[in-house]
Amino acid sequence: MRLDKEGEPATTAGLLARFGTTRPWLDDELTFLDDVDGREAAEQSGSVRLYPEGLSTDEPVETDGGPFMVVVNGDLVTSDHVRFCTDDYIPGLIVVTGDLRAKTLFFESGARVIVEGSARIAQACFGRWGDENAMLDVQGELETPVLVLDGQTPAFAHRGVRTVTSNSLGWWDGMKPDILLDQRKDYFRQDLLNSDGGLNWDLAYAAAQEGSPLLRPGAEESFPQRLEARPAVSGY
Repeated sequence: MRLDKEGEPATTAGLLARFGTTRPWLDDELTFLDDVDGREAAEQSGSVRLYPEGLSTDEPVETDGGPFMVVVNGDLVTSDHVRFCTDDYIPGLIVVTGDLRAKTLFFESGARVIVEGSARIAQACFGRWGDENAMLDVQGELETPVLVLDGQTPAFAHRGVRTVTSNSLGWWDGMKPDILLDQRKDYFRQDLLNSDGGLNWDLAYAAAQEGSPLLRPGAEESFPQRLEARPAVSGY
């Protein structure tokens, strides 16, 4: 299902009035929608949506193109995958006031994802192209077997991450990734790697969607720290 087209029609002003008094950061986030007249374009295209009682589905949950602003008031739960993306440099904002639970989570390009509860992702979480403002900010815990980021995309969790982390540039908000760029060939499955030893994102994402592990047998157990809630906190 298309998160930015279903639910109830709304306006950015209405959502700000309803939620902004208890979320002072929301007004700042709306500035991203003002890029390329994003706020007006989102409203004209019907891509400002509200899910007043949360969302539970067995379908994949996706966005496309943008700009958009979506508020899920409650939990967002799917037994399938979640993919939040926009076209190049087009802004999009997704706010989940409860928990997010899904098989996989992929966020990229201009999609800024804020989860006020915790995020529990069964297979893997991916984030890339953060130079276009993609971001994941979880107020609770982020728990997933593997978190794969490129070197430009932040993922934060105020109560900590429980995962094996991999980052393309070897740094991540003050936390050294568990798997550095030149170590991916040692821990990820061989069939998910490019000829140069780098991770093939498309193959890795397809494997996660199929329910297959990304790491080689026994590799996950090499990182006992994955069981602890390690802090990764943004400015919110």
